[in-house]
Amino acid sequence: MRADGSRRRPRALVPAAALLLGALTACSPGTAIPPAATAAATTPAPTETTSPTAEPTPDATTPPERPVAMDSATADGAAAAATYFTSLTNYAFTTSDFEEWDTLVADDCITCNALRADDTSDEDGAGLLEVTAASGIEIDPGRWYSATLDVSQDNAGGGGTDEFRFLYALSYDDGWTIEALDVTEREP
Repeated sequence: MRADGSRRRPRALVPAAALLLGALTACSPGTAIPPAATAAATTPAPTETTSPTAEPTPDATTPPERPVAMDSATADGAAAAATYFTSLTNYAFTTSDFEEWDTLVADDCITCNALRADDTSDEDGAGLLEVTAASGIEIDPGRWYSATLDVSQDNAGGGGTDEFRFLYALSYDDGWTIEALDVTEREP
């Protein structure tokens, strides 16, 4: 519900992806993510793992199932958390139910907050975001992680598919938090 008392309307995801592209950020201000050089100097080389992607939610009006892999502070857990968050984005923007989505987002995630505040279009023919590949990297084991997702989306008007790369910065403290999100277009 908005401050003026009106109800949030479901939104299509192409404007959301466009907003993500316009609000790119690799790290939110005030977030204490260690620089790569610091992480490499104080920890063993980052571990990268590739996780199979979850099946997309066939009906975006049903919340996605939370993957069991999210229970662990590992590279696989980071990839699972980012994949879940992306599926949850489909659900949240279709139903206007942001309760679970909001619990995963850090207060200072600039891209996440810009996406959440966007209210551009209700219907533009955009398809759902579909994760086609996911991998996670341990930066500071047990605490800081990165996840890279390849994401596709049928574009408005049915004229093909848009391809994106989502780069997540995540932290783990008795659960996953999306600290930052960077989105770029990629060639199919």
